[in-house]
Amino acid sequence: MENLNYNQDKNKVATGIFVIAIGILMLAYKLGLGLPWWLFSWPMFLIALGLFIGIKSNFKNPGW
Repeated sequence: MENLNYNQDKNKVATGIFVIAIGILMLAYKLGLGLPWWLFSWPMFLIALGLFIGIKSNFKNPGW
């Protein structure tokens, strides 16, 4: 039971870091700090989502 709580906490931390990173990148882009336009394209969103799912499952799930 204790291991289950650890995994849930780890997933919450990973989700929080992912959301904060996206927010920081979007703020930097809107402030005109020289981020490339392709950073906010659909392919990059799908890559980031796949990496996020992989991190949450420790890359053990082949669906990432």
